[in-house]
Amino acid sequence: MASDRAAPEAEPRVDDQSQLIPETKTGELLDELTRTTGTDFRSEESKFMLFLSNAQSTLQRSELHDGLFDLHEELTRTFIAGNIRAVQPWATGESEFHIQRKSWDSVVDKLYRLNIEENPNSPEPPSVLRQPAHGTDSIAEPAWVTPLTAHLVADDLLRTKFVVPFADGVVTLGRRIERLSRDLGLHCVKRYHAKDTGYHAQHFYITFRTAESGTADTSISVEVKVLTQMQDVLGELTHLLYVKRRTGAVRLPKKRKVAWELESSDFESAYLGHAGHYLEASIVNLKRALIRGNEK
Repeated sequence: MASDRAAPEAEPRVDDQSQLIPETKTGELLDELTRTTGTDFRSEESKFMLFLSNAQSTLQRSELHDGLFDLHEELTRTFIAGNIRAVQPWATGESEFHIQRKSWDSVVDKLYRLNIEENPNSPEPPSVLRQPAHGTDSIAEPAWVTPLTAHLVADDLLRTKFVVPFADGVVTLGRRIERLSRDLGLHCVKRYHAKDTGYHAQHFYITFRTAESGTADTSISVEVKVLTQMQDVLGELTHLLYVKRRTGAVRLPKKRKVAWELESSDFESAYLGHAGHYLEASIVNLKRALIRGNEK
């Protein structure tokens, strides 16, 4: 049961990145999903969004939310190597701890990829991995992923993140998030991200049960990202690049070939990220040397 001093519920937060996806694109994806699966995805939107809103409210009243909120508050009061705060605002400028829910446009985009674009069984239903909400990744029987079953597969319908100033803070904070999950008896999956795009982070997927009734399974995961300021900015830029590809404004590059397209945005994104990660490791070494020097 959540403690009485849980943070008051704020207005529902929706991923603002969805505003980058044109309504016409979402409409086209919905039309193709309906034709392919035989399910009217539009008719399930309101029920899905109500489910997600209820899950968000349940999370905001939980001990897990309390623990993450307290951790963020502690880091806000902690300073490293002088006057560097241990947790930083998001690239979007938000500094308070909060939970976002995935927008409908982003959900539609994900369902399109799962059912059609990245489905090796096409035109048959995909055999997808059930996500950490079920305790472990496991192959499900082939089935279309609809809005009402999305929470069985998608692991980022609810999300938050901690932005830290130093790369080693990603590791130490990640351990604390794992320990918090363990202490609360919640299943937690950690994933290391080192993508071709240059994005580096640790993501944690923590399972909790919602207060929603009337569904076959009411477990859902919240995604907790832990990353540095530079990687947070890069993540925003690479998402913009992803949206431009989806809308046809930028062509999709061939893997490996991008290494020689020196003037492309993909090249800049990938190699800034990889070089930046190395640079951040060097900054950590400098920080440690300075702290050791102060202790002498």
